[in-house]
Parts: sequence; C-alpha cells; structure tokens
Amino acid sequence: MPKNICIIGAGPGGYVAAVRSAQLGNNVTLIEKENLGGTCLNHGCIPSKIMKTASQLMEQAQNFTDFGLILKEPPEFDMKKLQEKKKKIIEIQQKGIEELLEHENIKVIKGTAYIKSPTEISVKNTETKNQTLSFDRLIIAAGTKTSELDQMKFDHKDILSSDDLLELDYVPESIAITGGGIIGCEFASILNGLGSEVTLIEYADRILPLDNLDTDISKALAREYKKKKIKVFTNALGSIIKKDETGFLLEIKPRNPKKKNQEIKCSKIAVCTGRTSLADTMGIYNAGIETDENGWMKTDKNYQTSCKNIFAIGDILGPKHSMLAHTASFEGRVCAEYISDNNFTYFDYEKIPGAIFTSPEIGFIGLSEKAARDKGFDVLKEKILFRTSAKAHAIGEINGEIIITADKNTKIILGIHIIGPHASDLLGEASIAVQRNISFTELANIVHAHPTLSEIIMETGLKLSGAGIHGK
Repeated sequence: MPKNICIIGAGPGGYVAAVRSAQLGNNVTLIEKENLGGTCLNHGCIPSKIMKTASQLMEQAQNFTDFGLILKEPPEFDMKKLQEKKKKIIEIQQKGIEELLEHENIKVIKGTAYIKSPTEISVKNTETKNQTLSFDRLIIAAGTKTSELDQMKFDHKDILSSDDLLELDYVPESIAITGGGIIGCEFASILNGLGSEVTLIEYADRILPLDNLDTDISKALAREYKKKKIKVFTNALGSIIKKDETGFLLEIKPRNPKKKNQEIKCSKIAVCTGRTSLADTMGIYNAGIETDENGWMKTDKNYQTSCKNIFAIGDILGPKHSMLAHTASFEGRVCAEYISDNNFTYFDYEKIPGAIFTSPEIGFIGLSEKAARDKGFDVLKEKILFRTSAKAHAIGEINGEIIITADKNTKIILGIHIIGPHASDLLGEASIAVQRNISFTELANIVHAHPTLSEIIMETGLKLSGAGIHGK
C-alpha cells in the first residue's frame, strides 16, 4: 500500500530518497528551505570544484613553456567571471534535479519544516502561512551548518566561513585558514593557486587528521604545501592579537609549551573547523527523537530514529556515518527501500570512498595502516611514487604516491590511499578492489592500458606480490 512520505531537505540524500520512494509507488512531498541540491551543490562540493579547476589552470599556466606554449603576457584571473560560471553550472544542476522530481510526480514545497508530532510537520515560508502536513513516514535529510569559534566569530567580511569563501569576487592578498581538515586543505590549495599567501593552522598533529586516511598521505600533502610556500602550523591554535585597516595580526600558539609563539599577518581569516548539527532547530523532541551528546541524530541500521515513523539520513547523522554527499545518497536509497518493504543492500561505512580536492588530489578507500593494525590484521603495505608512471611525466604531474594496505595472510586488499594527479578518478577501480575484497594478486593480474595513470595501481599490486617491475 502506498505511503505518504515527507522528506525534509533536498540535498544529495533527500532528493535521492524522494526519487527512489516515488519509484516504489509512494506519495512523496519534498520540503526545502533554500535551493535544490543542498549544501553540496550550492555551498560545497560543486562550487568548490569549479574554483579548484580555475586554481589548477592557473598553476598549469606557469608550466606552459615546458610544453612549448608561449604566453606573451602572464595570465590574469577574474574572480567575478568565475562566479558567473559557477552560477550557471549550479543553475544547470538545479534544473536537472527539478526535472527528476517532476518526472516522478514529487511535490516540492519551499519552506522551513518543523516537527509538531510523530505524524505531523508544519511548513513555513515567506509567501504563505504555516501549512500542516500529515505523514506515514518522515525522512530528515536537513544537513548541517558551518561551525564557528568563540574567538573568531564570523562577520562575513574579514572573518569568513567556507560558504563566504565560495562567494568571494576577489582573491585575498593573504589569508589564515583555521582548520586543516578536508575543507581547510581544499581552500588552502585553491587560494594558493589563485595567488593568495596562505597560512594553515591545525590543532591536531597533522593536517587531514582523519582516522581513515593513511598518515603518509598527510605527510605527502604537507611536503607539497611546503613546495608551494603554504605555511602550515600543526599542534597549534591561532588567536587574534589585533585588527586594523590592513588586516589581522595573529598569534600562533603551539600546544607544546616548550615551543615559542609566533606572529603572522593576514588580510583575511577563514574558519574551517567543521560542521554543526541542525537537529535541535527542527522540533525533533516533539516526536521523542534522540540525539547523541554532540547533537547528531541517532538511528538504527535502517536509519530509523527512536520515533518509529521518522528516519534520518546524511550529514545530520554526524561524522561516524561519513559526512559525504555520495554516502547520503546511498543512505537515501537504503532508507527508501526499507520504508517500502523492498529488497535492499546495506553497505560498509569502512569501505566508503573519499575524495579530497587539494593540489595534488587525494582519493582513499578502506583502512589505513594504523586502523588495520588496530583491528588485528597482519598488515602488508607497499607504496609506489607517481614519478614512476610514464603518463604522469607526459602530463607534467609527477608528484604523489599510491599506498595499498593488505592482509598478509589472505592477501585481501584492506585499503587503497592515493595522492597525486587525478586521484579522485582512480577511486573507481580502488573502490571495486576494496568493496569486492579483491586480493593484491588478482589486482596484479588485471591487464591495464598503457600509458595510463591507473597502471600505478597494478604496479603496486605487483610489488605486494613480490613481482614489482616499474614501481619504486
């Protein structure tokens, strides 16, 4: 029997859950307070990749002469022009989502949703009065908001959020980025490539301090940042000493009391210290929905909350569930299938691929060496440098490495972690290898086309097998 399903949030989790629910014969209403596509399309994944492309092209232009291309004048960058390009791309993608929803006869309401009870929500927008909707099932895919620091409150002019960075119509002369996680590192690469003097400050002992990312990848990125003259401070905190018409004077305080404080100047500050849950703004307690100590929504493996009619997917579940757009989309599919009593497949959060669009790119899936050892595996690990690849030399991008971690006893690949050219595109093969429990001997015996960057994956498999040919 068809169910009346309401979904809050039209990001990668919400709109995919809506489409799949409708395909399974349900009556679906999708509520979105801003624009279709959510954070990913409007304030995250897509606009940042457009900026990253521009930054990368500016970096490549510095090496044009190596390939016989002579520019009579150095290239100039127009941020306002890039913003126009970004707007067009986002509009195209939004239109695509709109057409998907129309095709499945999904009702879309623009407004802010608030849970009134286990079976009702109210929706408010600027044009109409509150309307109340009843539902058989509710899926919350409302996402998150940017975090800020007490000592660095956003003014959206000089102290910027990641959302603000995406709306800049100029390139800052200099910028200090607080937070060396994924968002902070991506913007460090982007702004450095566009000409900013960048300082990156991270409280942990390394940039990209992710449990599921091999430490060697973090070290490799730090080396690349040093070459690019990006100043990196780890195990440190930044605080504002003073601000004047030229910008800020910051004090960098090492966590180690034996190390001296340092001072730096910058024209702008960006705070990229993560995301915060929106759960407590939606009336969830009116339905008895539970959250953890950090405000992230708690669910079972079917994404069902403590209220049996209400489910939650996506970033609002917090970092334990991998806060990535593609994870939210898969959760949306699983949730829709479960609600509709249809067959579905669970997935392993330890085998979710991740891409970090720094310069060079990073792609990773599966266990890091440390995580594998912590789980009791007898670990075998090998790495190969991209400079051994003929294709890498042909395209002029030889920096980086690939790391494969495997179980020594079964030869099963546990993790593949890459930093280097087109690392995100190499994740396709890496994902199949890890998710399908392929052994490194099987990987080594798969013929790869030459010359391609993907050969480096085969070569690492050969090296693990004791039969390495080109890899070092």
